[in-house]
Amino acid sequence: MFSCLIVSATLANAKPLKFGNPVKERVNEVAVAPVRLSKTMSLVVVRSSSTSPLGVPVSGGWLKNENTGEIAGGSGSRIAINASIGDVISAEVPYYADGRKLKGYVVITEAYYERGSGNLWVR
Repeated sequence: MFSCLIVSATLANAKPLKFGNPVKERVNEVAVAPVRLSKTMSLVVVRSSSTSPLGVPVSGGWLKNENTGEIAGGSGSRIAINASIGDVISAEVPYYADGRKLKGYVVITEAYYERGSGNLWVR
């Protein structure tokens, strides 16, 4: 009985709360999300050669963007993949008859990104 009196006394002295219009208050909020700018780049998979300082294009491999997990493959030596500045692109090419593979990687620099193409050396 005593607790009922305390509750009724508290309710008698209570003041109503004012709630603002939540829709009106949120009108000027701006959501900020990180943006990743990337574009499709064309990379040529190349292995070193004693006869050519420019290397020899190698076909039949695949590329992987280590930052995003995207994998791209192709039958030729030039493979297109989405990349951004600072991304690490790795390559793997089944080259030898015994199953060994040529491997390599490249970090996309600003020059590579602006040009939109480049070489990825494997060994």
